[in-house]
Amino acid sequence: MASRIVLAPPATPGDYFRRCREAAGLRALDVARAISLNESWVRFNHTLIDLIEQDKHVPTPAFLDRLQQAVPFDRAELRQLAARRTIRLIEGE
Repeated sequence: MASRIVLAPPATPGDYFRRCREAAGLRALDVARAISLNESWVRFNHTLIDLIEQDKHVPTPAFLDRLQQAVPFDRAELRQLAARRTIRLIEGE
C-alpha cells in the first residue's frame, strides 16, 4: 500500500507562493526569467521572489500581476494569509 503525504496548510503568504511555484514545477530563477523584461532584470526579480517566499518583502499589486503570468495562484488566498499573519503580528504571536 502506498503511503500518502499530507502537507500542512501554508502558514504565510510566502509559503503559499513557494508551494504554488513548486507545484508548477518552476524554480524561483525560472519565474524571474519569465517575468523579467530583459536579462538585466532577472537577478533583481529573483532576489524579490526569494524575499517574498521568506516573507521579507510584500509585493506590489503590479508585481503580483507579473508573478501570476508565470505561476498560477489564488490572490484571495494570498490576501487571506497576509491578513492572518498581520493579525498574529499585532497580537504578538
